[in-house]
Amino acid sequence: MDVIRKEYDELVYSNLFSYIFKTYPEVFADFANKVLGLTISAPYSIERERANIDLWIEDENNILVIENKIKSGINGVSARHDFSEGGLIQSQLLKYFNYAENEKENKRTSYFIFVPNYNKIDLKQYSGSKNYKEIKYSELFNYFSKVSIEDVYFKEFVNSLYRHTKDREVDYAEDMALKFLNQIKRNKQNV
Repeated sequence: MDVIRKEYDELVYSNLFSYIFKTYPEVFADFANKVLGLTISAPYSIERERANIDLWIEDENNILVIENKIKSGINGVSARHDFSEGGLIQSQLLKYFNYAENEKENKRTSYFIFVPNYNKIDLKQYSGSKNYKEIKYSELFNYFSKVSIEDVYFKEFVNSLYRHTKDREVDYAEDMALKFLNQIKRNKQNV
């Protein structure tokens, strides 16, 4: 991800989640159970950007709405800053909630936001936020780093999650240690 400069690209991560969840249904079912607290059964479908929702996942009994936020906040605030729900700022969260509730028929709906640890979104100020459960990237990394799959894309996916588990966007100590080690390697090659 670093090489192609996509380590902070929200769309890339949403595509990676979609790829992993589709390619490894047994992993997704376990992830849904252990991290999201849901029982998902095959067959299920995953759609990207359905009604602008990052991930729309649906099985026989459930609809999951997943918003993925890397270096962005909650969108959809109107130009007039209309307020609803007792003074909360209108947002995409309420729009997605209303859409899913209209589509659900007899299915259970669940709402999640995947957020890097350094992304300090205050969900409480946005309309619709009370319906969403925040999942930190450290939780995602902790789960996926324990999964053993021999797939180069999966390994890169897990490695890329790590960057977003920090409380700061850049871990300066880690960054300096890497630069220091690289300089030692260069010095050894020049001797």
